[in-house]
Amino acid sequence: MKIIILIRFAFTVFFIISINSNAMAVEVLLECGNHHPAHSANSPEEAAKLSEEKGCKNWKVLSLRDMNSSQIAQFLKEAKELNLRLDEGQAAELEKSQIDIGKALLDSWEMINKGQYKKAEALLGKVLEQQPGNPLALNNLAAVMVAEKKFDKADTYLNRALPASKGYMVQVNRVCVVGSICGAFKPMAGSTGNQDLEALIKVNIEMVKGYMTAAPLPGSGLRP
Repeated sequence: MKIIILIRFAFTVFFIISINSNAMAVEVLLECGNHHPAHSANSPEEAAKLSEEKGCKNWKVLSLRDMNSSQIAQFLKEAKELNLRLDEGQAAELEKSQIDIGKALLDSWEMINKGQYKKAEALLGKVLEQQPGNPLALNNLAAVMVAEKKFDKADTYLNRALPASKGYMVQVNRVCVVGSICGAFKPMAGSTGNQDLEALIKVNIEMVKGYMTAAPLPGSGLRP
């Protein structure tokens, strides 16, 4: 049996952790568009069963305002896996709201490389809305924080990235080192990479912590 753990925060926002990464995790209120009165469902899986049993189709999300970008992405993934027939107009809008993660990571790395830190920060923020635990986005956002001298935030992002970084491969010859402290790594389309991101993030953590705790520079007072 697949186990789902629900963690509730304020109001009606739910963050859902699945012990099985393939588990159906999204809770969403759906209504079919070809029956009157309409059938309703509380998950894509339940809607798929009603589609099979009752011939339901043209499913529309009624709880869209309560869903963040990450939940929308997960919903679209599950709906596709279940061959769920969605309302075409709403489905197109939902697809349009999702960014291309690979392109966004590449574009944001180029921005970092050019010193366009605010633009990179905004784009990486969109990636993390859709994939909150993306380790490369978190690592590269930490590099942006170093550029902005927000070392505590850089340390926080790096430690958030670490648990999911094992096995995430990057190319170490595509590195943008910010302030000689923190490396941002370029994603490689169609490539498995040559270095595990986990080890690189550990190096970044040590470098950031080392800078934060370093003694004052001789003749220059405290570090800026």
